[in-house]
Amino acid sequence: MRDGEVEFVELESRLGETCRIRNPWQQPCFLTEADGATCELEGNVLRFATCPGQSYRLQPQRDHEPVDRRIAPVPVAGPVSKSFTLSSRVTVGGSIGRLRDEPDKGLQVREEQKAAHEYGRWG
Repeated sequence: MRDGEVEFVELESRLGETCRIRNPWQQPCFLTEADGATCELEGNVLRFATCPGQSYRLQPQRDHEPVDRRIAPVPVAGPVSKSFTLSSRVTVGGSIGRLRDEPDKGLQVREEQKAAHEYGRWG
């Protein structure tokens, strides 16, 4: 949504049945399939056949394409820390991640614990 208006609707068919969706624009719109094929649909309820696993995009007729709003993780060089203050004025936070050349400490500790356990049991 942008400025209170639905820009487009993207969906993925799971079962490959007929899709029925209420037209959020109350005007003719375009259906674009994953392969780029486009057709025009109109009416209060839009109906179209789907294939399992295929993606579809509905958008109203207009002279511009909507901005792509897909999100993806951004690679970082090291750990990321965040903190924020609660309404009770308590600050909470934490870190996640490690440097690329830094060993996984959790795995190292688990291996040491496993070795100690095995040594204690069989040694």
